[in-house]
Amino acid sequence: MTLTFKDDKHRIKNGDVFCFRGKGIWSWLIRSISQSKVSHIGIAIWLWDRLYVLEAKECIGVRLFPMDMYADNYAGEINWYENLGFEYGIDINQMMDHALCQVGKKYSFTNIFRDFISKFRRVPDKYYCSHLVLECLREAGYNGEGFNDPNPSPGEVATLPCLHRMGTIK
Repeated sequence: MTLTFKDDKHRIKNGDVFCFRGKGIWSWLIRSISQSKVSHIGIAIWLWDRLYVLEAKECIGVRLFPMDMYADNYAGEINWYENLGFEYGIDINQMMDHALCQVGKKYSFTNIFRDFISKFRRVPDKYYCSHLVLECLREAGYNGEGFNDPNPSPGEVATLPCLHRMGTIK
């Protein structure tokens, strides 16, 4: 289903998830290594009547970025997944609190390659996108039904049963 950001943003709730399929070389590399259709993932959060995506972004770290700017300018596909937290014991407020506490932490190239290639030691307090999203879900009570890997790819997080694809945002 195709959705328009302007018309459908009011339906998006805190804790929902955005999955991105970029067209650039970095996106292609992530999709290729992880064998995933998705190259990036972030968490929806409403602040000051504006929708943001909380994400771990390469070369930047964990940040809040206005979702309307992504919707208007992203070269690729953005899919919205509803967080079915109430059915899976996820406390959305706790998820948001944990997510916001990670803002400003560094991005981890070491962790992303360690987890996809399994040769490096994890670097604490550094994140890549899917690790951040899964950690926030787990800190909020998700016990991982259907998925046991602690270091997922973005595409693997998108397949969690607590997330339901609502459509593609245009």
